[in-house]
Amino acid sequence: QMVPGNENFEKRVELMYLAKRYLGRPLYWLSMFFFLLNMQLNNIGSIIVSTQQMDWTIMAFGVPSYALELAPNFTFVATKNQTANLDDSPFGEAYVISIGFLIVLAATVPLGYLNLDDNIWVQIICAFILGGVVFVAWLYEFFEEGFDWDSLPAFGDDIGAQIG
Repeated sequence: QMVPGNENFEKRVELMYLAKRYLGRPLYWLSMFFFLLNMQLNNIGSIIVSTQQMDWTIMAFGVPSYALELAPNFTFVATKNQTANLDDSPFGEAYVISIGFLIVLAATVPLGYLNLDDNIWVQIICAFILGGVVFVAWLYEFFEEGFDWDSLPAFGDDIGAQIG
């Protein structure tokens, strides 16, 4: 038995508890450092991607997204290109605090004060909404394109698509 008192796997066992118990003090602190570094870098990347996507979503409604540019110039800016998603960021290479960032901030910070067990209802609701949107989009594409039985035979002579 690796974790005392958890014979039936009914307790919550955290990863860093296991590292502390089985790796010893120096490796525990090293693993804690890399674990926290990984979590922080993952959070930063997720925040950036979510913010950029929120700005692109605002622009998809036909209105510009606005931001406070911090560098290279300290000024207020608006997105210029409303149609093409050619860059990673709608604001180019500038460092900004955008409306998309403020929306992501307002949606996620309150949930950050809760335990994951306490805000699981938000994740379940979002999963159903996302599933519904994907299903409606699939139905639209399915009926818009139609169904051609010849393009996808149930049986055929060429199995190249299945085995590469």
